[in-house]
Amino acid sequence: MSFFVWMGRMQPLSRYVLTRCILLACALLASALVVLVWAGESSLDNVRLFWYAGQVQDMALAVLGTGLIGSALLEDILIHRA
Repeated sequence: MSFFVWMGRMQPLSRYVLTRCILLACALLASALVVLVWAGESSLDNVRLFWYAGQVQDMALAVLGTGLIGSALLEDILIHRA
């Protein structure tokens, strides 16, 4: 619950960065799910699609982590500058 309290007190710019990174991470995870559904069951032809889905999942994690850290740092800068 403290995360939601912290989000309620955020500056508009850092909230914008965080929400856009969360939306991008959700879009990347949805695209990985589409690739996995499209790949179907495991076979030698679909190994590359499974690898692509794994890479997209890793990129979603990187985007989410970057957004969390970046918005926290931006929030700290905006608080100390004001």
